[in-house]
Formats: sequence, structure tokens, C-alpha cells
Amino acid sequence: MKIKHIFLFIILISIVSCGKEEPVLEIGTFVEFSIPAGLSTLESHYFVRENVPILYDSQLSASGIDKNNIELFVAGRATLTPGSGKEFDLGFIRGVNVYLVEDNGKRNELFYLDLVPIGNKDEIRLFNSIVDLQDRIVDDKATIETKLEFNTPPPSTYEFRLNMTFAVFAGG
Repeated sequence: MKIKHIFLFIILISIVSCGKEEPVLEIGTFVEFSIPAGLSTLESHYFVRENVPILYDSQLSASGIDKNNIELFVAGRATLTPGSGKEFDLGFIRGVNVYLVEDNGKRNELFYLDLVPIGNKDEIRLFNSIVDLQDRIVDDKATIETKLEFNTPPPSTYEFRLNMTFAVFAGG
């Protein structure tokens, strides 16, 4: 009798845990910026790009998704890579934070990696935050601020590309 209850409990847990919700839409964008050689390791360095296209309203309209059915619009995935088709080691970077800056100056963290693993790397994959961005994107554009901290000063001036994907989740 106990085995039957354990078996039923395992089946119930399996069914409940299978309900992973998938986004109804993913929206991609990127920003590019350069960092000069020799920046300090004692300070954080900020790189701001205004009017970055995040085509939330346009993509919803084009996909035929009713905005009233949207539950969440959140950061999905992001990678920091060398820009301009170049290759170089990103091992000098210690930490990355990416923010969406609202018109009133409020910063909303989108992506982060506080301690980048030491070693050679050609891309840095960031964790996402779960801030709902539905009312924070104005006219399909946003100001994106990237904060970098370094283990060692950048040995040269480098171009970077931050690739970002945002996820739209709809309700019932």
C-alpha cells in the first residue's frame, strides 16, 4: 500500500513540474560601444547608449498579440562579445551589469554577472533579472547603460557588442 502511495506521489510531482512556460515572443537587440585602454581597476566604468531599439510594441502588433494579454515582458538572454568581427580575450573583465535607464533616471537591472570566471574567454554570458519592462519601454526605444569592472586594465582600445534578447509571456 505504501509503495502505491509513493508511486502516485512521484507521478503527481512529475506532472506538476512539467509546466514550464515558454515565451510567446522573443525580441532581440544589441548595443555596441568601445572602451579605451588603461581604464582603472579600482572604479566602475559606465557606457551609455540612448535610443536603443527594443521593438516591443511593433513586434506585438506584427505578431497579432493583444497587449492586454501580456503578463510579463522581461530580460531573457545576453552575451558580451568582441565587436566589429574582431577576436580578443575578455579575461580582463571582472563584472558586468546592464541597466535600462528610464526618463526619470531610475535604473532597472536587466542582466548581470558579478564575478566573471577568470580565464580566457571570447564571450561572457550574463544572467537575467526579472523586472517587468512593459511600461518602461517608450516608443520602442530605451537607454541602455553597461557597467564594467576590470581585473586588469584593458590592454588596448576594444570594441564590444552586447547582444540582448527579451521575452514576452502571455496569460491564459
